[in-house]
Amino acid sequence: MPRIAIHIILTLLAAFVQGCIHTYPDPARAVDPAKIRLELELTPPAGWDTLMTHSSKAGAEPLRRIIVEMRGRDGHSEKMEFFRPASELSEPVPLSLPLDFMLDPTAYDLAIWSDFVDAASRDFKAFDASDLSDIRIRYDGNVWTPLKDCCSALKRVDLSEHKGKELVTVKVPVMLNRPVARFRLIPLDYEEFLKTNMEQIRKGETYYVEIDLEPGFPLSFDLTSYSTQIESDTTRLTFPLDIITIPGVEVELGSGYLFCDGRATLSARVKILNSAKAVVSRTQEFDIPIAAGKISIIKGDFMTSTISGGLTVDTTWEDEIIIPVGS
Repeated sequence: MPRIAIHIILTLLAAFVQGCIHTYPDPARAVDPAKIRLELELTPPAGWDTLMTHSSKAGAEPLRRIIVEMRGRDGHSEKMEFFRPASELSEPVPLSLPLDFMLDPTAYDLAIWSDFVDAASRDFKAFDASDLSDIRIRYDGNVWTPLKDCCSALKRVDLSEHKGKELVTVKVPVMLNRPVARFRLIPLDYEEFLKTNMEQIRKGETYYVEIDLEPGFPLSFDLTSYSTQIESDTTRLTFPLDIITIPGVEVELGSGYLFCDGRATLSARVKILNSAKAVVSRTQEFDIPIAAGKISIIKGDFMTSTISGGLTVDTTWEDEIIIPVGS
C-alpha cells in the first residue's frame, strides 16, 4: 500500500475516534457535552377547581394559555407557548409540562404566565402577555369575571449538578401564584338610600358610582423581575348603579382588580351621582388594603354620606375583610 494512502487512513481513523470520545470540558471549546430537558410540574393556586366549575357553566370549556420563558446568564432567552383545557390545571394534581428546550448545565431564570383564552378564537381578552416583562391588563370597565383569573411564577433553576451527563430529564416543581389583587365595596346603607330616593327612582332617575383611587393602578407587570409599574397618580372607576329592590340581596357598589406584587394600600373616595352629574353622596377618603392573590371586601355606609356647606360627613366603616380570591 502506498505510503500516502496509509497516512490518509490513519488520519481519518484518528478523527473518527476523537469524535466518539466525550471529554469534559472539551479542551478545544470548553463546552460541557451535557444536554438537559426540563419537565415542569405546575401546581395552581387555591380555588382553581371552584373556578373551573364556575367557568364551565358559561358554555364550552375555556383553554389555559401557558407561556414559559427560559433566560440564561448571557441574557439569551427561549419562549414556548402551550394551550391546555382549563380542567387539566386544577387542584390537587400538578400539571406535567415537558419542555423541548435543550439546556446546558448552568443556571436559568424560569418565568411562567398562565391565563384563560377563548377556546374557538384563542383570543387573549383579559391580558396582553406578548412580552413577559410588560404584561398589560386589557380593561373593560374593570368588571371581574372568573375568566380573568391568572397565575404566574418566577423561579431560578440551577442545573450545574448535571455537568458531564449525556442526556438528563429534570423535573422542576413550580407553585403558581396570582399576581392580581381584587377589591369589592359593599354598602350597608343601600336600603336607606332607596327609601330616600325612591320617588326620584320611580320617575326614571338613574345614578352612577364614581370611585377615585390613589395611587393609580399599575398598568404593567414585569414577570421577569416580579414587579409592577404605576404610570399615573390616580385611577377613576365609574359604574352605573344597579337598582335592586329584592330584600336580602347583597349589593355591590363597585369593584376592581389590579396587578400587585405583594401588599399595598389604596386611598379611595366614593361619590354617588345622579343623571345630571350632581353629587348625591360623597365619602371622606379611606384606605383599602390589598394583597396579591386576595380579595379585599370593604363594607360601610357609602351611599348616605351628606354634604353640608361643602364639608363631607365622616363615615364609620363596618369592617375590612380579606379572604382568598377563590372563595
